[in-house]
Amino acid sequence: IDNLSALNTKYYDFAVTENTAVKNSLVFSSSREEATGSKNDNWYGEKFFDLFQSSMDNNGKWSTPTNFPGAANSDFSDGAACFDPTGKIMYYTSCPNSREKNTQCKIMMTTMADGKWGEPVALSFNSDTYTCGHPCLSSDGKTLFFASDMPGGNGGKDIWMCIWDGGSWGAPVNLGSGVNSEGDEMFPTYGKNGRLYFS
Repeated sequence: IDNLSALNTKYYDFAVTENTAVKNSLVFSSSREEATGSKNDNWYGEKFFDLFQSSMDNNGKWSTPTNFPGAANSDFSDGAACFDPTGKIMYYTSCPNSREKNTQCKIMMTTMADGKWGEPVALSFNSDTYTCGHPCLSSDGKTLFFASDMPGGNGGKDIWMCIWDGGSWGAPVNLGSGVNSEGDEMFPTYGKNGRLYFS
C-alpha cells in the first residue's frame, strides 16, 4: 500500500472513485482549502466537502487535484460520487446546511452533454424526512446501491438498492438482515468481481 501523497492533504480526503471514460483519472471527496464554500462545517471543523479530480500522466505522476467541473459542488457538503458505465452520468451525495430547513442528505445526478456537466437533479426517492447518500452502481449501471435511514430498515443507516427500468429508478429495496444490522452500514462499493463492499 502506497500513500498517494500527490492527492492527500492534512484535511479529509476519501471516497475515491474512477470514471472509466476518462483514462487514468480519479474523483474523490475532500475538505481541503480549495473547496468551494467559504465556511467550515461545525461537525468536523473543516471546510464543507467538495468533489475533486486528478489524472495520472504516462510517467505515473498525478496532477494537482482540481475542483470537479460543473455545478455539482455547492457551498455545503458534496461527495461520495460514482459514474455510470458511459462516464456521462455521475451520482453523488449532497448535504445542505444543517442549520436550514430541508437538511437531509440527498443523492443527486448530473449528466454530461456537449462536453459540460449539467445542473444536478435530485433522485425521486429522496426525502426531507430521511437521508440518502453514498451511491454506487453495479458494473452494468442498472442497479444503484446506497445508504439510507429511510423507514423499513433494520436500524440506523442501511444499504438499499433500486433497479433501472429503462426510464427511471424503481422503488428502493432494503438488502435485508444478511447485510444490514441495527447499526450503520454505509459507503457501498461494487467490485469488479461482482461483490458488494461496505463499511
